[in-house]
Amino acid sequence: NIRATVLPKIDGLNNLLAAIDPDQLKLLANFSSIIARIGLQGEADYALANEWLSHKTEKFRELHPHCRCFAFEWSVWSGAGMGQRLGRLDALDSQGISAISVDEGVSEFLRLIDTPDLNSRVPFVAKI
Repeated sequence: NIRATVLPKIDGLNNLLAAIDPDQLKLLANFSSIIARIGLQGEADYALANEWLSHKTEKFRELHPHCRCFAFEWSVWSGAGMGQRLGRLDALDSQGISAISVDEGVSEFLRLIDTPDLNSRVPFVAKI
């Protein structure tokens, strides 16, 4: 069901933004997916959900230029996240999609949120 995939990301962001004063927000960061850019067989609904999340992040940035906004369009993580929980790491690895370690992901996230003039959409795939 496409709604079950799209709504948690889109309604989640909408609910969060409705609960705050957007003029006070200094940083909006969410985790989208590289799947929105490159696709993945059988995952059209997931690609769509993440594309919409990234697009909404860009639109928020346009309306609130004082706020740094990022949609981190990253690959699957090892040791955490949906890909790990669903047992998809080996299947993705066989397709050339390497997992990001938790340490690598956290380090890259912290580096990126301190990077000035970064685009809203931030792709990242693990180093092979």
